[in-house]
Amino acid sequence: MINSLLEKLIKACNQPNTLIERKKFKITQKRYDFYHSLTIGERLKCHEQLELIGNQTGALRLEYAAKAFDDENLIDNIELTDVRKLCCFLNIHVFSDETELAIEALEDIKNSCPRWLYDTLTEIQNGWREGKKPYHCSTNDKDKILDVCRFIIWTESISPSQLVSVDIRTVSVQLFNDSKKLESLASKVKSLMKNKLPEEVMALSALDVLSYIGISRFPPLFRFKGNLTVQFKSGHIDTVDCWPNIGVSPDGVVDIVLKQYPRYVLFIENQTTFERYCREVSDNGLVFYTNGFPSRAWQLLYSKLEASLPPDTPIFHWGDIDVGGYQILVFMDSLFNRAVTPYMMNPIELVSTSERTVSKGKLVKSLDKVRRGPILDLKNTLHSIDEDDIYWIEQESIAIKAVTFNASSI
Repeated sequence: MINSLLEKLIKACNQPNTLIERKKFKITQKRYDFYHSLTIGERLKCHEQLELIGNQTGALRLEYAAKAFDDENLIDNIELTDVRKLCCFLNIHVFSDETELAIEALEDIKNSCPRWLYDTLTEIQNGWREGKKPYHCSTNDKDKILDVCRFIIWTESISPSQLVSVDIRTVSVQLFNDSKKLESLASKVKSLMKNKLPEEVMALSALDVLSYIGISRFPPLFRFKGNLTVQFKSGHIDTVDCWPNIGVSPDGVVDIVLKQYPRYVLFIENQTTFERYCREVSDNGLVFYTNGFPSRAWQLLYSKLEASLPPDTPIFHWGDIDVGGYQILVFMDSLFNRAVTPYMMNPIELVSTSERTVSKGKLVKSLDKVRRGPILDLKNTLHSIDEDDIYWIEQESIAIKAVTFNASSI
């Protein structure tokens, strides 16, 4: 019982951002009912233990309530006169000391960090001083934060193309001498990169965020259909005769070169739809599978591709008609200088067999960042729909149709 009573008093003084060295507590029945409900024998033992600690430390004083003849003693007040000494005596960590040590540890690494991470660490330090847990990080997470900083500093020091040359466990061994350490840090990586990553990417799982950065168990194949030359360190492949499509490991790709200008470029979010489109449509289009949000390594290849396209070649994206699909659409639009056109993503033009619906308001909000072109037109179309809910449409439920367009309208 002594631990429950005294530890509760010490806890009130031992706060994350400060240690209240001296405080007097009135032991009321409302606040300390567990003490008042003790049997006489338990209460006497509690008093004896408290008095012993007070005598041994000189850091605790008891005041008993006035009583009638033959009544048992009840504590009226307990004054803690030296909380630090009590913490030391009872082997209780002083939280504010730990907070200060954690703040100092972050200070030591801040100057090695990129500016955005420096600012994030400063926010964490200020939050700890106020007893908060910014970015879901407590002072107990100090060592994890330092490890995450080492990882982020490493990723910022190399190019996206270099990132895909190693898998997650190889990176983990190189940085931490532990093949599983980086996976265990994934959630903290996501938290600390909140101000760096696009909002749409932050909606992904922690491991998917690592994949977006370019770190995964093994890099997914870069899959496409079209007339390109893919240059590797060891040679090159002409892909015009690769049917129905081709997948290459991005860590081996040095460059991609257009052999023939495509009529259009189409990015497809879903692999099943990508496979169907490649098999069912035969034209001069260039078709890519994005695997949801494409990784940074893939984005680098996309940038090279756009730079080699004629300015009038349209870029389309085909994804699900749901919040996630629209978020990926907006993200894809942000990767290119030319506006991306949504393909078969207008719910007015499609018939859904699904009973599931999605809020029109949520769909509109997912397009808020777009200020140009066909995606802005899609947003305005959604606004014009009378219903509050729109049928959720997956790509797999839609019949494959080749991309057609009026060049003057793109």
